[in-house]
Amino acid sequence: AYCITAVLQHLDTQSLSQTERWRGLVSELIAVCYRMSNVVSPVVQSSSPEGLIPMDTDSETSASLKKILQEIQPRDTNEFFTSSRELDTHRGDDPTTHTPSVNTGREDYRVTAQMVLVCCWRSMKEVAMLLAHLCQSLPVVYADEDARPGLITEEQVEGVGLYLRQNLLQSRHRGAFELAYVGFVCLTDMLCRSGSRALQQLPAQWLSQVLEEVKSSDPSSTLCATRRSA
Repeated sequence: AYCITAVLQHLDTQSLSQTERWRGLVSELIAVCYRMSNVVSPVVQSSSPEGLIPMDTDSETSASLKKILQEIQPRDTNEFFTSSRELDTHRGDDPTTHTPSVNTGREDYRVTAQMVLVCCWRSMKEVAMLLAHLCQSLPVVYADEDARPGLITEEQVEGVGLYLRQNLLQSRHRGAFELAYVGFVCLTDMLCRSGSRALQQLPAQWLSQVLEEVKSSDPSSTLCATRRSA
């Protein structure tokens, strides 16, 4: 998500051709962001995220994550750059990609709840920033102006706003909360300057809905008490 956001920052939306294909790509990006969020949100919305490892019951996922951690861990130390390493030509070599395995001489790295938490809040961070950037930088397809070219629809913009609003109401992890806030501010700025009357009214509508939900004290409400750090 971070790399995609960086690429989009250099995109000249005024000179794009094949608009329909770009619209399809934008729709796919938004869908992928929502799927990523669904995977990591149980952690950042947990009341005790520091001790939560959702894949405890999924040995395949845990094994894959351990393999990734084993590959990236040495790069966090000076030893990766100063010590000599032997290539293990009998394990995991792929002759088509020429990426031999590296024998670090270390025991397998254990997946900890802290690792999972960091990965989850970083994912939420990048998802929020990518969605906000899509809404802020791409031209909108207005429902009442068929002739005007655009890459993101009013419905998609509203959906992103609802997603970010829910993150603000439900996230307990400080990092995820703050990044959802940054993305939401970018989005509301875009909405207030929008050429669509319907989009301009969304921030006021959302505020009224949240205030009503707070005052109602409905047991079925999705509002949650935040952690002290958030």
